[in-house]
Amino acid sequence: MNTLREINNFLGAKDPVLGSILYDNVDCPLLHNPIITEDFLLYRICKTIVSQQLSTRAANTIWSRFENGLTTTNDLKKRVLELDETALNEFGISRQKVSYLKNLVRRSANGKFSLVALFKLSDKQIIDQLTSLKGIGVWSSEMFLIFCFKRLDVFSFGDSGLNKALKLLYENQELGHREIAQITSNWSPYRSVASWFLWRSLDSEKL
Repeated sequence: MNTLREINNFLGAKDPVLGSILYDNVDCPLLHNPIITEDFLLYRICKTIVSQQLSTRAANTIWSRFENGLTTTNDLKKRVLELDETALNEFGISRQKVSYLKNLVRRSANGKFSLVALFKLSDKQIIDQLTSLKGIGVWSSEMFLIFCFKRLDVFSFGDSGLNKALKLLYENQELGHREIAQITSNWSPYRSVASWFLWRSLDSEKL
């Protein structure tokens, strides 16, 4: 795997506008080795489901409340399966998300679905497999690819944060799907890394 400096040099040469927000002296989590265990991946995808359609702050607050006191993945599974109609008031998790979480945990527990087995598949195959599960759409699958499997060439067109960051960076609020596709195609095979810097840029005074 190339170093962050080498990746940034590649991206900056391909897209000088993007290059203005790239930094070498940061710890990019996408370059860490992935943790491929069923328990860890289940934990991460449960967190992704809970976080859907929420701001980062709200998602972190709800997840922190939900996982408080949990020490093992078995504790997580037990808490998920015990969720009932009080989950919304207790944790802030909707009834629909509770059903998605329970379905996922049950399928994982009975061996009908293995997250680890997905690791050897292509990005498209993984998305197809994950979106076959209730409550997991394309965006959630793309986040799983980027942050769990550390796939480096993923761009999520449905991510509002990425679209916002691109419009700010390019100073063009009219950027549509076609224009964004043209811009991001130049970043391959490191579109995930470029995305990470775009997310990061939203917290920067530069934008």
